[in-house]
Amino acid sequence: MRNRTRFTVKIVALASIGLLALTFSEQAFASGAVEIGGRTAVSASFGVLTQDPDKENGVDFSTTSLNIGAELTRTTKDGRWELGAGLRIDVVVFEIEIDDLPEADSKTTITLFTPSAQVRINSDLLGPEENFLVYAGFIAGVTVADYEAFEDEVGAFGPKFGAEYYFSPNVAVQLQDALLFDTNKGVTNSLTLGIKVLF
Repeated sequence: MRNRTRFTVKIVALASIGLLALTFSEQAFASGAVEIGGRTAVSASFGVLTQDPDKENGVDFSTTSLNIGAELTRTTKDGRWELGAGLRIDVVVFEIEIDDLPEADSKTTITLFTPSAQVRINSDLLGPEENFLVYAGFIAGVTVADYEAFEDEVGAFGPKFGAEYYFSPNVAVQLQDALLFDTNKGVTNSLTLGIKVLF
């Protein structure tokens, strides 16, 4: 079976990033290190994953997953380490259609909540005079699955990797990939686009 998996970031997200870029382009600084040391930050991110395999034996099965995340972090004075907490919400919609059994057609929605503690280390690959940095970190938390009258909890942990580009000393666009393993031997890999604001 040929499986077509598409990862897309909503047009609204791209438009928002574009507007943000225009808004802060005049404030973008050409030189000077990003002043992130000893500061608090709030980040918001989201992504969409759709999976729509070819119909097989008259059965059409597709899934759509929307994930929204938020983080509250504090950076050490030297700007190298960042510690904080996050919350990720995944809404997964399953749809199934069967040609010979139209009454079996159905749509099911499962919502997952993952509060977590997070740590990361920053690296300025382009040097201290650039407003671009990359990072690697670790996430540990609990995923709570909410489905109608059913609720379940599993541990979730794994690495995250990303990059940030600062349009101004206080605002950055963030691209992040997180790989979470859970205690039920499940694996979730997600790529998200987000905004980070420093205070």
